[in-house]
Amino acid sequence: MNPVLKAVLYIAGVAAMTCGNSIGALFFKVTMVRVKVFSIKNTFKIPTLYFGILCYTVGSLLNILLMYFLDYSTVYPLTSLTCVWTLLFSSVFLGEKITARKFIGIAVIICGAILICF
Repeated sequence: MNPVLKAVLYIAGVAAMTCGNSIGALFFKVTMVRVKVFSIKNTFKIPTLYFGILCYTVGSLLNILLMYFLDYSTVYPLTSLTCVWTLLFSSVFLGEKITARKFIGIAVIICGAILICF
């Protein structure tokens, strides 16, 4: 396989894995906001929970697949990129503020991911 195509597929796989996990967690949060009185029974009545489970499962399956092709010492640290997606999604969909401290933290995570990959 062409090395450039291979790199693009790996990057796309990592992006899909981390994005899927973040979207899953976002829908878990949306589910819990919709639960009026907390109980497992009430939680499982909310449809967004199932979409969250689906997204999180797809992200986890991609993680397993990537470990077949890449080193564990590369793939596992890249799961920290989930924090980048989480910050973006929580800002856009939940109205959470991106503070300077959070922005610096995300920059450090991205720099760390770059150092691990190259």
